[in-house]
Amino acid sequence: MIHADNTETGFKAVIFDLDGTLLDTLADLAASMNRVLDSRGMPVHPLKAYRKFVGDGAAMLVRRTLPPEHVSDRMVSECLEAFLN
Repeated sequence: MIHADNTETGFKAVIFDLDGTLLDTLADLAASMNRVLDSRGMPVHPLKAYRKFVGDGAAMLVRRTLPPEHVSDRMVSECLEAFLN
């Protein structure tokens, strides 16, 4: 017995990876993270720097943007929560 799907394409779902593939969200990520840094009195970064910071998830983005003397699991967690909100 052959199962025939009644959708036009036969697909049940289509998934897109939008971040950086179909949409250029770098400026939005940079603005959001810079707001988090600035609210904690830390230096912000130019948009160009964020090209090197992104690519390994939000937690790694936060860790890479923090000044070395502020990098700790607690600070990453706090800044990540602020970034995601």
